[in-house]
Amino acid sequence: MRQFLDIGTGLPTQQNVHQVAATFGPRSRTVYVDNDPTVLVHARAILADTPDTVVVEGDLQRPGEILADERVRAHLDFDRPVAILALAVLHFFTDDAEVSRIISNLRDGLPSGGYLAISHTYVRRSDQNNVEQAQSVYGKTSAGGFVHRGPEELAAMLNGMEILEPGVVPVELWRPRHDQYPGDPGNSGYIGVLARRP
Repeated sequence: MRQFLDIGTGLPTQQNVHQVAATFGPRSRTVYVDNDPTVLVHARAILADTPDTVVVEGDLQRPGEILADERVRAHLDFDRPVAILALAVLHFFTDDAEVSRIISNLRDGLPSGGYLAISHTYVRRSDQNNVEQAQSVYGKTSAGGFVHRGPEELAAMLNGMEILEPGVVPVELWRPRHDQYPGDPGNSGYIGVLARRP
């Protein structure tokens, strides 16, 4: 994979998508998308001298506009496989029908052989106290709150795509550094999935 569309990227830090991609495939191309003006200003300044990477304003509520954006289309070749990343962002959409619509639009916008990567907050129902504390904190931010969804809910929204192993699981179980996850993966803060459009 040499083309990446990262939606809801946030502020650039270390080991961003374009940096990791470049270690495996020099000249990989990345488009970062965000709707936060502060993120856009800082990201464009930091990445100004990185020709294989561009920063575009866009809102995940309108995925069709992102996929049709002329800057996105000029930088990525949708006649070849593209990976769309929606990491740590969909849980801020509290309406399941809206999330299903977003995922469906992203899936339909992928070329054959393209991938959709998602990570999403997840806490076991038995940890309801932690859920309520986190929602109380996020409810006071511009994000306005978030919702937890389980593996079955995310898998159902990926209808028509091939879910790759190990499936919709705690992110620690994706490419683990150790033979066994040193903790309770059922109590992980995030689940992740990688799905391929046939």
